[in-house]
Amino acid sequence: MMDSSGQFYSTYCFTIRSFMCYDVRKKRQILKIAVKSHQEVSDLQLKTAIMAKLQQKLKELGMAFYTKLEWRMTTNGRV
Repeated sequence: MMDSSGQFYSTYCFTIRSFMCYDVRKKRQILKIAVKSHQEVSDLQLKTAIMAKLQQKLKELGMAFYTKLEWRMTTNGRV
């Protein structure tokens, strides 16, 4: 965009009529953890409990707002 003095400045892509824009880049990091349990890790209650614990830890570290957690499934359906 251009201001009234003729200087260009950056704007977000969702701004109406923006022809020069940028988007915030997202960093993706994959964390692999090992769970030692007699229960099947694919059990919904266990997955929910693990995810809640990880989310709580991120919240304590002040990172919960910027982080999205999700499970990755293998081709054989395992977590």
